[in-house]
Amino acid sequence: MRKVIKGLLIIVGGLVVLVIIIGLASGGAKQSDGRKSSAALGAARRKHDTTSTTAVKAAATTSLATTTTTPATTTTTQPKIVPLLHQTGSGIASLPAFTVSSNATGWGLAWSYDCSGSFGGNGNFIVDIVRPGGGYTSDPGVNELGTSGHAIEYYYDHGLFQLQINSECNWSVTVAEQN
Repeated sequence: MRKVIKGLLIIVGGLVVLVIIIGLASGGAKQSDGRKSSAALGAARRKHDTTSTTAVKAAATTSLATTTTTPATTTTTQPKIVPLLHQTGSGIASLPAFTVSSNATGWGLAWSYDCSGSFGGNGNFIVDIVRPGGGYTSDPGVNELGTSGHAIEYYYDHGLFQLQINSECNWSVTVAEQN
């Protein structure tokens, strides 16, 4: 029986403490006529002032801590194409020398030929890449047989070059370096 009474007292005591906590949280003590006591009003004002100050500080901190991120921009630099030589003709030709600069990342030989108007419509188109004065390079050049054709060949060496063309057809060549 004592254990039951002791258990009930603990439950009742806990409820009383809970009611007191709820009363304080809801605004403090009231006088018998329903007005808050001056002590309760002072506490409420301090609580309001503290809450307002805290809210202002929180807002200021939030606005200071807010950052805006923008997507990173990347700049893609297009390679610079520098024309070095352009010539059209027919038959055999030794073209002017051109220099591919040492800062070039490579160079290209764009070529085309058309034999439709000569020797029954077929012919040879040969381009040898040489060093001026007669020295050959390791660049393979062009060797085509047919009615017509076109392509771009790419090379990666530097220095002074010359094109020698051997063809019975109409042709066009353009050389440009890429920086």
